Amino acid sequence: MKKLDLSRNFLAAIVVAAAGAWAQDIITMRDGSEIQAVVVDVGVDAIKYKKYNYQDGPFFVVGISKVFSIKYRNGEKDVFEAKENPPAYTPPQPLYFPVYVPQYMPNAPDISHRPAKNYVRGDESGRMFVFSVRSENLFGSMMNTGGLFECGVIGANGFYFSGEVGGGVFYFGGGFNFGGCINKDGTIKNVLGITAGNWWTEGLGGTSYSGYSDNWVMDYYYYNDDGNGFNFGGPFWKIMFGSKGNFDITNKWLFGVRRVEDREFYNWGLDNYYKTFNFTYSLSLGWTLTKRR
Repeated sequence: MKKLDLSRNFLAAIVVAAAGAWAQDIITMRDGSEIQAVVVDVGVDAIKYKKYNYQDGPFFVVGISKVFSIKYRNGEKDVFEAKENPPAYTPPQPLYFPVYVPQYMPNAPDISHRPAKNYVRGDESGRMFVFSVRSENLFGSMMNTGGLFECGVIGANGFYFSGEVGGGVFYFGGGFNFGGCINKDGTIKNVLGITAGNWWTEGLGGTSYSGYSDNWVMDYYYYNDDGNGFNFGGPFWKIMFGSKGNFDITNKWLFGVRRVEDREFYNWGLDNYYKTFNFTYSLSLGWTLTKRR
């Protein structure tokens, strides 16, 4: 009886040991390696397991994309299909068209030694030449009538510079004009500035009378003359209408001095001269040419 019991116990131990040897899950990887494990969870993207030889140890996770199959301890088996990885995003590249640049052109002039020039479409500097012919009327201390010629330039930045000469009935003179041109490329141009020079006018006459004695000898004489006037400059304002040929209106306010002659003779007695302030307003109308450089 005792031999029979020993045989039964030995057989049971063999069965338990065999069952223990097969009581594990086999995870087969796609690279051919195997993991003896106790699978705890099979998710959508990963498998959670413990190592069979260390079931009290930590949990391990492996992606399903790396697993080929799992053979469970009960004999069932799961096989996983390989998932294709989506292609990496590549940003669109700009289109380049090949352009042929000849390295050498026969018979072409060699300009490598020439200095570079900056060209501006149309006019290089934006300057304008100015030529004007106008009639002139003077009012005030130097009341007179005449005409003038003016020649100058309008710079690229609108700076205005010109010289002029003029004359008329008992007067003449000349000077320079400095100013700025507003809207120099438009059809209505305004120039504001200062004129400086020397304009001279001769006396326009005066009043005189005399008295005589019975023996036809002059014993009283009176004479008053406006004398000679000098103007040295002042502000001016010019308006030109037109793009190239311009109708011109120029206003000037001139300041200076005037010499007055006042003679009074009584039995050949007094002769008097004195100076006074001189103011003259000039209004000139005419035609002005503005031509680009």
